[in-house]
Amino acid sequence: MSFNLPDGLDPVAELLAMGGSTFDGKGVASSGFLSTKEQYAYYQLNGTPLPVAMTKYSLTFTKAGDFKYVCALHDGAGMFAEIHVR
Repeated sequence: MSFNLPDGLDPVAELLAMGGSTFDGKGVASSGFLSTKEQYAYYQLNGTPLPVAMTKYSLTFTKAGDFKYVCALHDGAGMFAEIHVR
């Protein structure tokens, strides 16, 4: 789940978490690659470099608004949406 990723970002960089635990609509916030421990172990065995296994992501919105997000790995398949914060 990524908010405001810059265009042209290295695809490997999209696997890494960016930003903090709060988001006001400015800057970048990203969970990085989310996987189960089993998926992570499989990728490690196959030599695919991944950051630590993360199965949860929490982000607190500090301002009201509509925030578009995208799955950086599946954006080409249309995996994007919008969160409405009041």
